[in-house]
Amino acid sequence: MGKIMLNDMIFITRHGACPHEYEFDQKFKVDVWMTTDCVAKAGAVDALNLTINYADAYALVEDVMYGEHVDLLETLAYRIGNKLIETYPSVEKVKVEVRKMQPPIANFNGTAAVSLTVTR
Repeated sequence: MGKIMLNDMIFITRHGACPHEYEFDQKFKVDVWMTTDCVAKAGAVDALNLTINYADAYALVEDVMYGEHVDLLETLAYRIGNKLIETYPSVEKVKVEVRKMQPPIANFNGTAAVSLTVTR
């Protein structure tokens, strides 16, 4: 088994439970780690058709991030993980991390994040 990773995907969009989060864009970062047997298979013969196309996987994440407004980072991670595992039969496990870069927390200068692992 190997991993295909898409890291530091940045999305400027609107998600969150606070009233102003429905009106103003915020910055989110998403990381995805897909555990799959296609890494070695594709690598052995240098064949794109045997692996997961990064651009296609990114487009699935993008659809969720720019889709319907949700209140929770947990919901975003759940939707991304399940969409990837449903789309790619070779993926056995998906780990998703979603970070809100400037959460609306008084006097807080860090990020808020959730991590979720979805297994087939």
